[in-house]
Amino acid sequence: MRLPGVGRSHSLPAENQGYGPTVSIDLYVVQAPLFMSEFLFTYGTLRPGHAPEEIAPTVAKLRAVGNGFVYGTLYDLGAYPGAILDPASTRKISGSVFEIPNDPSVLQQLDAYEEFDSSALEESLFVRTLCAVELESGGMLQCWIYVYNA
Repeated sequence: MRLPGVGRSHSLPAENQGYGPTVSIDLYVVQAPLFMSEFLFTYGTLRPGHAPEEIAPTVAKLRAVGNGFVYGTLYDLGAYPGAILDPASTRKISGSVFEIPNDPSVLQQLDAYEEFDSSALEESLFVRTLCAVELESGGMLQCWIYVYNA
């Protein structure tokens, strides 16, 4: 079955190659979304209700997915916490998972707030990295997380 406007039918001159009569082949084009959903795991000041005024409008753009946890250690750094991931740990860091909107400025604003600079990792206070988050509802989800750059 061919979807309207998606596939095209082409005839290949098979007889020119000594294989017999012309064969008709349907080609289908599948378009991937221009933006794949990205998710953010938050455990501190990026959680709703905890976001400072300077980042609250950006946090408000995130869509709640649910709660989850990662393994590691959460440190009290005074005005904010800092997580260090450790998959071998038995300690859970609880947090919230959000879908990031299809707007590059959102990650840029979050990076600036977390003092993350991908071109200067050593100088970044936090580093944004992907990690597997276990969801309270079951399953796993790859999420961005800001980990403390100790």
